[in-house]
Amino acid sequence: MKTVKVLEDYQASFPDPVTFNEGDNLTLGKSDEEFPGWIWVTVSSGKEGWAPLPLIRRLSQKQGTAIEDYTARELNIKAGEELKILRELNAWAWVENRVKESGWVPVSKLDQTSDTSFG
Repeated sequence: MKTVKVLEDYQASFPDPVTFNEGDNLTLGKSDEEFPGWIWVTVSSGKEGWAPLPLIRRLSQKQGTAIEDYTARELNIKAGEELKILRELNAWAWVENRVKESGWVPVSKLDQTSDTSFG
């Protein structure tokens, strides 16, 4: 697990993130132009949000199935904060802070050259 410093603040864009479980049916919408590899999905409850294409088995242009559990929860971060990178996917990182809060943040907000450590 790599530990990095935050270069600049980031505020979550979606306070009520979409979530799905492996096997869930998804309605697929537009692709993200800013972050390739992400697609707008709608789950059976009607909730919508961005999801990474590698976690979706596309059945048709507009339908897919989740191949693993996912939450679009983002993490608010502050410059100078240290985070553990747990996973990177399509220019975003799933991170954990010192108080064990976790969520997605854009990789562009992280100093990938720093490798600090915290317990």
